[in-house]
Amino acid sequence: MVVQTTVELTLNSRCSSGRGHWGVFDESKQLDSHQIDLVKKATQIPRFTNRRLFLDFSSDPILIAVEPGVTGIEEDWLHVESGMQQQAIYLACAALGIGTCIHNVGIDGALIDDMHATARMVIKPIHPPYSGSYWTSSRPRPWLGGNLSDPDLRGKMPFFEAIERASTVSEGIKSGLREISQLLWAARGRTPHEYRGRKWGMTIPTWAGGQNYTSVHLLSGNGLYEYINWRGNAPVHRIERLRNVDIQSISPGCTNCIILSTNERTKRALWEIGYMLENIILQATALGVKYEVKMLGHEEKRRLIPLGLSSAVTAVRLF
Repeated sequence: MVVQTTVELTLNSRCSSGRGHWGVFDESKQLDSHQIDLVKKATQIPRFTNRRLFLDFSSDPILIAVEPGVTGIEEDWLHVESGMQQQAIYLACAALGIGTCIHNVGIDGALIDDMHATARMVIKPIHPPYSGSYWTSSRPRPWLGGNLSDPDLRGKMPFFEAIERASTVSEGIKSGLREISQLLWAARGRTPHEYRGRKWGMTIPTWAGGQNYTSVHLLSGNGLYEYINWRGNAPVHRIERLRNVDIQSISPGCTNCIILSTNERTKRALWEIGYMLENIILQATALGVKYEVKMLGHEEKRRLIPLGLSSAVTAVRLF
């Protein structure tokens, strides 16, 4: 089976299933071993630490966990990596036209045996969630757009090809306004599925529908901007200027920089950073842009505090 679902179509079609979510599990069917193998393959994420990550596909639901006892900034990075794995499962399922849903184990995870569990995830067949199809290239309605170009929802690169090529650094073309718009949408843009009757569909899952666990900012030219995806009770796609800043004084050598920050001191916020980061890496790979992903150290974090970004976790440098 050759899966040709593109990165963009996968991101736009991602949704949770079961328990009142948009997708409905089809209990009359079973997954085959090839589908499960492809989901496992997707979890081979680009790494930033040498710590252990655990995935138990023999457990039902799947158990996702990290090495226990890690402290300090490396612990934050490790939980971002676990979030990337959670999102990789979500996206692989979306690309394959199968369903998934996170079963939470606590906002900071839980110790299970000799592992720090971060989530459990169900994967099952689903009924087609988009008018008889497993995928959609439609925008949410109403779509107010904004001051960014509308994202491409069809794309060209198959999702699993992007998975194979994804890395923490890549050569490629220069990012223009179109590519920046696409990357911001990939991070946490709006999608057409609903969450419990509300038009809160996004390219990432959120804990119990929460909308403000994390933030996305853009350093570009001489300005700092915040990415906005909701305004006036409707989906939007825009950036709002916060202040003047010389990007070269913050992130020398790059022309644009996407910064992902937490808005609360919990592991669930770090996992959500991982969801966004996994999306950005795959989208950047599909676009063929030159980028570098940096997990921020203490000195790099301190440099961002005067900009009001006191809880920045990672930066995607674009050239």
